[in-house]
Amino acid sequence: MEAYHPGDLLSVIHSTLAMMLMCPALGMLYSGLSPHSSALSMAGMNLAALSIAVLQWVVWGYSLALSPTGGKFMGNLRHAGFHHVALEPHPIAFGRLPGLAVAMFEGMFLCITAVILTGSIVGRGRVVPFVIFIFCWATVVYCPVACWVWGPNGWSGDLGALDFAGGSPVHINAGFTGLAYGIMLRWSRGRHMGESSAPPEPHYPHSAMLVMIGTGLLWTGWLGFASGGAFGANLMALMASSNTMIGGAFGGLAWAVLDYRIERKMSMIGFCSGAVSGLVSLSPSSGYVAPWAAIVCAIVGSVACNLATQLKFFVHVEDPLDVFAIHGIGGMVGSLLVGLFAEKEVAKLDGNRLIKGGWVNQHYAQLGYQCAEVFSVAGYAFFVSLVLLFIIDRIPGLHLRMDPGAESKGPDTNQHGEVCYEFLAQLDDDPNPNPDTDPSNTINGSSPRHSHENQFGIYELHAIQSKKVDGYPVHPPMQVNLPPPQPMPPSAQDITPPAHNEPPPTPMLDFSLGPQQQPRQPLNRTVTSPLLGE
Repeated sequence: MEAYHPGDLLSVIHSTLAMMLMCPALGMLYSGLSPHSSALSMAGMNLAALSIAVLQWVVWGYSLALSPTGGKFMGNLRHAGFHHVALEPHPIAFGRLPGLAVAMFEGMFLCITAVILTGSIVGRGRVVPFVIFIFCWATVVYCPVACWVWGPNGWSGDLGALDFAGGSPVHINAGFTGLAYGIMLRWSRGRHMGESSAPPEPHYPHSAMLVMIGTGLLWTGWLGFASGGAFGANLMALMASSNTMIGGAFGGLAWAVLDYRIERKMSMIGFCSGAVSGLVSLSPSSGYVAPWAAIVCAIVGSVACNLATQLKFFVHVEDPLDVFAIHGIGGMVGSLLVGLFAEKEVAKLDGNRLIKGGWVNQHYAQLGYQCAEVFSVAGYAFFVSLVLLFIIDRIPGLHLRMDPGAESKGPDTNQHGEVCYEFLAQLDDDPNPNPDTDPSNTINGSSPRHSHENQFGIYELHAIQSKKVDGYPVHPPMQVNLPPPQPMPPSAQDITPPAHNEPPPTPMLDFSLGPQQQPRQPLNRTVTSPLLGE
């Protein structure tokens, strides 16, 4: 049995666990960016995509992508079902790790890519077609791309293209697949509703706090996402983690400064989007560039992603969570910048990688290698995904988009039969109850839905006070009229004296407030709630 260094094994196990944290973190991030009627759906689709990705990877995905005996474009089925995987050393880890450790670590890249794609269907896509698509897409799109870039015999790696932590297999792949999904959902909308030429509807995040918590957890997991590519406890893992931390910080600051220059407001959602953009831009280069170059890559990538968020309004593509702008464009920019800033001295930190570097080492052909990989992956992912989605949409019962009535209710109610926020779902069902026209809406006979509201007067619910949230206009204040309060019991001095020979009235407590008592008026309160931003 091959002896493996315990430190290397522990390092890759730690990275795998950190990457697992990224999946629910993305679910929280996407849930916060979604309307409240899609919040639970985003978290649920996250788990569904994760489970299907693990299933596909174990059945045959690992063997198709990273089989040591695979070809230049696709692997084989020699290791299907994780057969003969456990103890054999794997060549992409330079023989320092067993195949099972590599299989579990690399499988998390597929899981994260599948979870990223859930952002492309928020509020519109159906669950069952999406789950079927993920399994098929992982087989015919992700596995071939992973074989090209990371496979022991892949053509892109043999050419000399560099990708340390998933610029092409993860981010470019997910971004252009998300673009194809958005186009198909838009086409499906036009086919069913006759609105294919209309611009996409504005999108409103419902919880900035969920966005911030999800971003923080995602950032934490990304440190393992990057450092695991060193396949051991060495200086390259340390450099990759350091560059990743730099990428998130400078990417967030660059986006926030750009937004402040335009809006004169420091958007926290904007900062989170910039942090993710910086992390995406550093993924392909985190183990190949010096820290000063990581700063440049993060700033350039964040600015490019910020500008790319406006593309969907010009080309009328459904991309409410900017999957294409942040992951597709960010992955492309980051991968191309490897050709400029990769350094052979940095790559030698793990003791195994020998590269010629990029332009900083006067190796000008490296940019050409990066272009070949970037545009090949982008084109393949987009067109194959588009064809696959078209086929699935044509199968009876598997149309990709929800019906118009289901969209108006939201996927939480329609697809899952559950909601994340019950009181907001009640307002959606009956947003303006009128006690004058609803005889059942009384203190003693009101329905359970509004009985807890009858003690209040009129509320003016302001969802968000600012004019825009991360560049999007917000809803105007919503007026909710609620019934007036129940009148106070009569005071003792208002009771009519009893007639002659009648028994005296039962003594009552005096609730009066004195001679200056005023009639109780309906309350008029203003409640500010970030949960009603949708």
